[in-house]
Amino acid sequence: MAQKPRQDAQTIRPLWVIANLLLLIAVCLLLLVIKSQLSDSQRETSTLEAASENQPARTTDRVARNTLRITSRQTVNPRRAAEVVQSPAVGGDAAGTGSESPAVPPDRILPPTPVGVSATVIAPAYTNFTTGIAGRVTLRGEAPPEKPIDMSSQPPCAKLQTNSPTTRFFVVGPDGGLADVLVSIVDGLDRRRYETAPTNHELVFVNCQIQPYVSAIMAGQRVLFRSADQITHNVQLTTTNNPEVNLALMARSVSRVVRLPSPENFLRVKCDVHPWEIAYLSVVEHPFFAVTDTNGGFVIPNVPPGKYTLRAWHRKAQATNSVARVTVYSGKISPVSFILDAPDH
Repeated sequence: MAQKPRQDAQTIRPLWVIANLLLLIAVCLLLLVIKSQLSDSQRETSTLEAASENQPARTTDRVARNTLRITSRQTVNPRRAAEVVQSPAVGGDAAGTGSESPAVPPDRILPPTPVGVSATVIAPAYTNFTTGIAGRVTLRGEAPPEKPIDMSSQPPCAKLQTNSPTTRFFVVGPDGGLADVLVSIVDGLDRRRYETAPTNHELVFVNCQIQPYVSAIMAGQRVLFRSADQITHNVQLTTTNNPEVNLALMARSVSRVVRLPSPENFLRVKCDVHPWEIAYLSVVEHPFFAVTDTNGGFVIPNVPPGKYTLRAWHRKAQATNSVARVTVYSGKISPVSFILDAPDH
């Protein structure tokens, strides 16, 4: 009987050893798992950091690419070309063969600033130009009254109007300055081929109107049609020298790229769904042109020194004094003016 406790102790001792070994193995396995997880986390962090370093840096305003829009309904300072406003550019192919541009998210669509000074002749480097032409177009006589536009047949459009809509044939400043006049050099330039403007020109459907009402581009420049409305529009270009364009413009979207290769004045842009939606787009073969602002002012920067003939076109005014001659000197802004006559009532 005295030997039984000794045998029990001898039996229990190996069990404690085994239990301790199992516990030690479990702790080691747990440490290995924790170490493996920490190692994976470090690898993921280093991968993310490396990827972020290889990405191009983003600039503010979603990197305004190359489309320039000019704030034009302001007085033009002859020593400052214009305030440049950038907007997202959308690439594409020529008219008739281009691919569909992706829809623009609603938060990126804003009503456009009406164009005065043409966007094709302004670039950031030209903001403080010192050589060029600056002037003004005035209307002599009383402009005929505008006609009211009835949108009652299209309630969604009628609800968007804050004022009674009218035609926009004559936009005249308090002292007679005439807007929406195309001014362009017609003689004096050499015959060399000018590089096509790299910027996109946009016409925007906003509140069931097309903005800008009158604008101009350089031949071959990219043109986009953008809808800021929750309404489907139709874009139809009636042309003589250029391919006709007829395409649907879905709500809050951007059209494919259109290119107009041949010079032509006042192409009509209209919507078949809303017949009052009309704008006019001119195509010029060189970059030395402008469209007047609401005070009749315009600037044509960076014109090479020389003697030139300019002409002013307006869709409704009579071109009594629409041609002017000017000499451009290096380092100087050469002034020029035009007087157009109101039509007979």
